[in-house]
Amino acid sequence: MPRPVVVVADDDVPLLKAIGLRLEAAGFDVCLAQDGYMAVQAARRLNPDVMLLDVGMPAGDGFSVRDRVCQLGAVDGAVPPQFVYLSGSDAAARSGRRSGAYAFVRKPFDGPALAAIVRGAVRVRRERALARELQARASDALAD
Repeated sequence: MPRPVVVVADDDVPLLKAIGLRLEAAGFDVCLAQDGYMAVQAARRLNPDVMLLDVGMPAGDGFSVRDRVCQLGAVDGAVPPQFVYLSGSDAAARSGRRSGAYAFVRKPFDGPALAAIVRGAVRVRRERALARELQARASDALAD
């Protein structure tokens, strides 16, 4: 099975690089984005399993990035990635839960715990993709 693809977006460059290194060491292919625009472009190119999004970034906060990525998926029929939000505020955590986030991670975070959250999000996304594929095959078989 291919390595899971994770897009990480945060305007705090040292933190962004630290997250990228930790996730790569944990077995993920990682793409780093410094703002919302770059995150959407990465999602369009890579069809990631998971997106870790800072809720306060230039050129699109994590929630608007999620909306744009989901719109792209609706157009091409792709299973959207799972979304994990990163922030330092409790208010953002409440907003993240309302927006259908897989998880919300408060900064600062524990590296191994973050990797475990991302693994769980990958598993959910891949299960959804498999279910969609099986459903399509069953529909095709019934149509024949």
